Amino acid sequence: MKTFVMILMAILMCGCTDAVLAGYTSLGDPAEVTCYSGGVVTYDGISTGKVASTAQSDGWEFVDSETNKFMRVSGDCIVQN
Repeated sequence: MKTFVMILMAILMCGCTDAVLAGYTSLGDPAEVTCYSGGVVTYDGISTGKVASTAQSDGWEFVDSETNKFMRVSGDCIVQN
């Protein structure tokens, strides 16, 4: 039984969900994020905390301070602290 619990805990600790990631990215200094496509602003907002670069692409991950939602943006973005 003890082995089963330890394996289950290891599996749960290795899984990274958006909720866990959102909690991580809310640490640190807020930043203004502005993204463009064809010279047109497609996103403009402020994070609740740290803006992290994504591992899978050229994007950014953070929690939007206005909506309190986890955001993942990519493309031509300017991040200003």
